[in-house]
This record gives sequence, structure tokens and C-alpha cells, in this order.
Amino acid sequence: TFQIYNCEHLTVRMVGPQFPKKVKCVAAHKKMTFAGVGSTIAVCHRAKVVSKLTGHTYPVTQLLVLGNTLISLDKRELRVWDYRKNTLLRKIELPTYCTPTLLLHPNTFLNKVVVASAEGALYLYNINTSKLIYTFAG
Repeated sequence: TFQIYNCEHLTVRMVGPQFPKKVKCVAAHKKMTFAGVGSTIAVCHRAKVVSKLTGHTYPVTQLLVLGNTLISLDKRELRVWDYRKNTLLRKIELPTYCTPTLLLHPNTFLNKVVVASAEGALYLYNINTSKLIYTFAG
């Protein structure tokens, strides 16, 4: 499960539903909460599951929301979703020598995300074109 807090008073506002597996990652946008549970992403309106996004082969380790787009990361690929329509927009395969550890969106970079790897390299991807733009050596 997950908990939603009132940050001003550090009090629990809501508790999410029970899931069959551990929640590995959480992201939120307005009244929507996304939870990575195994290889499935639970899409919740406040604390109620309204849909599930499926298709990952491996457990989801990172989630990132950019507007109406949800980006999920497992150990081999990025997936870009339109969470309002429950549709997969695109899949981006990561290099075989990459062990992803972090997913982030750099400020002012439109449609770009960075994947950090345990090997030290950073990979800059365009999520609209599914292309690797640049690799920062580690």
C-alpha cells in the first residue's frame, strides 16, 4: 500500500489499497497516484485503483509523470504511457550493458529524460522520438 500525507502538518490523509506484491515506486500528479507493483502499474484516483497498466517484462523500478504522460522504467526498458487513455505510446529499449538506477527529467529539456546507470553512464533520451540523444560517459 501507499500513504498520502498532508505535508504542512505531516499527517496521513489517505491510505492506498492493499496490493498482492510490494510497492516498489510511487509517483503522483494532482489527484492521481501511480504505484509500481511488480511488473504492473496501478493507476489510482486518490486512493482507489481505477485502472492498471501492464506489459513490463520485469518489475517496475521508477515512475515519472510529465503532464499527461507517465514514464516507467524496468531493468531493460522505458515505457511511455498516456495514463488518461490507458495506452502505451512507445517502448524504448535500454542498452544491454546498462543497469538503470534512476530516471529523471531535467528542467527546461522538453520531452527528454535521463537514465542513470550503475556503471556510471547517463543516457539522455527523447521520449517523443524514442531516440538516444547522448551518452555521458561514467
